[in-house]
Amino acid sequence: MITLTVFYEESFWVGVFEQKVDNKYQVAKNLFFSKPKDEEIYNFILEEYEDLQFSKPIPTTKVKKKKINPKRLQRKISKKMNKTGVGTKAQQALQQQREQNKKKKKQYKKKQKDRMQQRKFRLKQEKKKQKKKGR
Repeated sequence: MITLTVFYEESFWVGVFEQKVDNKYQVAKNLFFSKPKDEEIYNFILEEYEDLQFSKPIPTTKVKKKKINPKRLQRKISKKMNKTGVGTKAQQALQQQREQNKKKKKQYKKKQKDRMQQRKFRLKQEKKKQKKKGR
């Protein structure tokens, strides 16, 4: 089951796709710069859904459902409809994805920095050798 929640956050419209398949929960986030119309969302789903990068699957546990009083159920539904934003699971999954991307980027930057330092060191050594040869 896949759900899409669209909400306004800090001058952008955000769409959060939540996917539950075989007790696995995944999340993907997309920015809409202006308020998306229904047909724009439909076209996005048709054309660009496959390009979304979902977070790594998080295992979910099934909870036994008790029979709920209809009035209570109606109150829960109305609260859920009025609530804007993303569920906590979605936020956690997005946060994990951000942290993983941050770690990858940090490792990449460290490798680049080490390469630059080694290159500078080699250049200094060659320069020293050239000076010594000149004597």
